[in-house]
Amino acid sequence: MDIKYNVIFKDRKAVLTRYFDSVCLLFDKNDGEPDLGSIKVIDDYPEGFFCVFLSQIPVEERKKIQMENKKSLMNECVCSLFIDDRPNSPLLNEYIEILSDDLEYDSLDEFSDPLKYAKVRCKTCSKIFKVNKRMGYRSSFFEWTDA
Repeated sequence: MDIKYNVIFKDRKAVLTRYFDSVCLLFDKNDGEPDLGSIKVIDDYPEGFFCVFLSQIPVEERKKIQMENKKSLMNECVCSLFIDDRPNSPLLNEYIEILSDDLEYDSLDEFSDPLKYAKVRCKTCSKIFKVNKRMGYRSSFFEWTDA
């Protein structure tokens, strides 16, 4: 999924994009550091930007992200916002049910075993996802696909 959208989050323009292998919001440093409360902001990653990983933004806050045309980033269901999340993330507890989970979350292997995955169900729309660790720059981000 190669995404790049101009969005608005907490009254601040940002670019929703993939940087290396993670989906993040990039805020232009020329506009100053964004005030995002307890959400972790990384300075100069990439150079010239403040970065926030989407997987670190609480789901209720993700729901508030708007496209430039003022439409919500969220599609039909909240599960459309689960992009890089760990299935066992506490941020998702009230939104998904884990049906099975063979993932090795703490493995630091450069490449992930594609045969190990979690199967989860969205509690809102009942859609079922297969979640693998993504092979790439880091193995700490996850790929959600329809099961």
